[in-house]
Amino acid sequence: MSSTSAVGAEAPSAPTDHYTIISADCHGGGSPDQYREYLDARHRDAFDAWRSGYRNPYRDLQGDSRTRNWDDARRWRDLEKDGQVAEVLFPNTVPPFFPTGIVIARPPTAEEYELRWAGLRAHNRWLADFCAQAPNRRAGIAQVCLNDVDDAVREIHWAKEAGLRGVLIPNIPPDHPDLLPVYDPGYDPIWAACQDLDLPVNSHSGTGLPDYGKYPVSQVLWVIETPFFGHRVLWFMIMSGVFERFPRLKFVMTETGAGWVPQTLRQLDGLHMAVKAGRTGEVGFDSSTALALKPRLRRRRPVRAPPDPRGQRGGGLRLRSRAARPAGGRPRADRRRDQRTLRRRPRRGDEPLLLSALNG
Repeated sequence: MSSTSAVGAEAPSAPTDHYTIISADCHGGGSPDQYREYLDARHRDAFDAWRSGYRNPYRDLQGDSRTRNWDDARRWRDLEKDGQVAEVLFPNTVPPFFPTGIVIARPPTAEEYELRWAGLRAHNRWLADFCAQAPNRRAGIAQVCLNDVDDAVREIHWAKEAGLRGVLIPNIPPDHPDLLPVYDPGYDPIWAACQDLDLPVNSHSGTGLPDYGKYPVSQVLWVIETPFFGHRVLWFMIMSGVFERFPRLKFVMTETGAGWVPQTLRQLDGLHMAVKAGRTGEVGFDSSTALALKPRLRRRRPVRAPPDPRGQRGGGLRLRSRAARPAGGRPRADRRRDQRTLRRRPRRGDEPLLLSALNG
């Protein structure tokens, strides 16, 4: 027997398949000077006064490293060095009139709303221009406040026209003095606008926590409870019937992990059956308010939970059969593929359109 026949046909060439890696949770923002130019002129004097007294406490926004947030060329060098060709872009720098970055700031009170809303609108307009430099590689997420539903709906329509790809809503702290909870039907015009415009609603961990006061343990408690207050928006949206009233609405949870989702859905399923029965123990329910579908069935429709950079598993933003991981993370091999699949550094020619990046 010849050596060729002994080992079979000629050895196959190296596979040509590869992974296209898109960060589902990048962060960026403008510099103070850039934001000033995007503010309405009537707010610039107030901005100058705010900036003169503001000191940024975040190390990643101090010194030379901060330019990674808005320097287009440097940002692409860093991303491509990490093997990534595109990004979903959440906010990072501090917008005008805010005390902290928006992903951990409490929603504004009625007194704070005018200036902080102006600051968010400045960020959104900066973001639209920043994403326009690479529209096939950046999916910018617009920010809205929930203090004024009409303002939010107008901004959502503007975001769609400006080419942004989703809408970030804040989680509402239980002790907020002015805002109704997110399950209040008064927010339905926001969900309707996002559904009609095919803009996914995004929730990012870090908001929605109560004020723990000024105690030595306050910051520790904030860190401990950040996951809980990031998670509960899911059962608010499901159990209040938002997804039944708006069945085409897409909802994305970011930096919340996903390992908790299966157990939570099992609990919601059990509670759903109790509501249908009208009682659990000594607690009575109005059975007419029961959802049409079990929560576990509802999750198969509009919800996406991207992976957590801390390593939790159980969900993920999926682009066909390609893997997505946060910036700096390593892609986990798709179980449907041979583990020997060749991985190579993405090239510019691989740049995917991000039109459906948030849709799974």
